[in-house]
Amino acid sequence: KREYAVMLGALGIEVGAEGPFSGTYGGSYLVNYRYSTLGLLNYLGFSIVGERVDNDFQDLSFNFSFSGSDKKTFFNVFGMGGLSEEHYRPVAEASERDLSRPNHSEDRINASDMGLIGFSMTKLLDEKSYLKWVVSGMGSEIIRDYDTLSVENVPFRYETQKYLDRRLSTSLTYQRKMSAQTRFKTGLMAHQIFFDF
Repeated sequence: KREYAVMLGALGIEVGAEGPFSGTYGGSYLVNYRYSTLGLLNYLGFSIVGERVDNDFQDLSFNFSFSGSDKKTFFNVFGMGGLSEEHYRPVAEASERDLSRPNHSEDRINASDMGLIGFSMTKLLDEKSYLKWVVSGMGSEIIRDYDTLSVENVPFRYETQKYLDRRLSTSLTYQRKMSAQTRFKTGLMAHQIFFDF
């Protein structure tokens, strides 16, 4: 049956849904989304983490499962992604900034984003063994942009960092149950990594 959930916690507001797909081959889905409580409080004017510090993050995850017509082959499509940012804001009015305190005139952003999507197929060979193939792609990005502002609010970039990581992965696994205590498992994995730091 279909089920839905809404949760409110210290870290965030979460909504989820799971249940069956309708159709000849059926299948099921599971989806979950979360948005940060800190982000909501920032929009309301509260800075919980620190003075003039905004924190905002959100994430989504999902899994879709299907079975083949032979009832011995199973497919999954899965993924997750997240966006987050921490923003240190300067004092809004330049005349009120204390130049001996760096956080009065600095505008700093720390951001981190990631995403992953994948596909798997499991084939039951008999009652004791199966073959599983997985392929996935992943990407992540970390950014640091630090500016200092003049009294005329002209920004000067004094630090920039950017880390990009992209990966393609695949694996093929064979497993056989030899006895109640013993299993045999073998396979291959391959990864291609692209990065720019």
